[in-house]
Amino acid sequence: SYKYDYIATNSTNYLLQYCNNSNVKYTIAYTDTFKHYKVEIGDIIYRNGNENISYVYANIVPINSSKILLGNEFTLDNKGTYGNVMEKLINSIKLISFNYMYSGNRTLDRFGIEYSYIASAMNGMLKSTNNGIKNIGIDKTVGIAIDYNEASCIFTIAYTVLAALTIVLSILAAVGSYGTLTPLAGWAFFFAVNAFGLSIGGVAATC
Repeated sequence: SYKYDYIATNSTNYLLQYCNNSNVKYTIAYTDTFKHYKVEIGDIIYRNGNENISYVYANIVPINSSKILLGNEFTLDNKGTYGNVMEKLINSIKLISFNYMYSGNRTLDRFGIEYSYIASAMNGMLKSTNNGIKNIGIDKTVGIAIDYNEASCIFTIAYTVLAALTIVLSILAAVGSYGTLTPLAGWAFFFAVNAFGLSIGGVAATC
């Protein structure tokens, strides 16, 4: 990154990094602490050909409570500004939260409550984001929201996501003109694939 914006209050931390990488444009890290939960959000906005794609990761950490090991993935293919697609993602999470809380299932009910906190934290993150980022055109949004409260598990999940993203970016950024990977990109791809495999094992072991 070549510059960053940082905002902190008693319960929240917001970090926006401006990147001059050929693919990654911005990264956002946000945390929000509630009475019984802590929400951690990561967002990577990168350029894929002619498209801007937003990858969002949301993790909720129950405070003084056990994990329930649930999660969902969200994919929004509709185009719009970053602010617009984030609002749609938040509304999607709220809808699932509502359905879970009225499912009659005790576990899903609690996860629905947790989702409401994730939606609240995402809304807080969006409010902290400046208008320049909010107005960026986004072609696709992919998000994952999970419940974990073990640091090792969170680390291996994040490592898995990073390894998978590295595989994708190494292909997109370094494919030669004849549709083959350059030698350097080939090695990067090889190590990324092996790192992804190892991280999957780590997730299984720690989570």
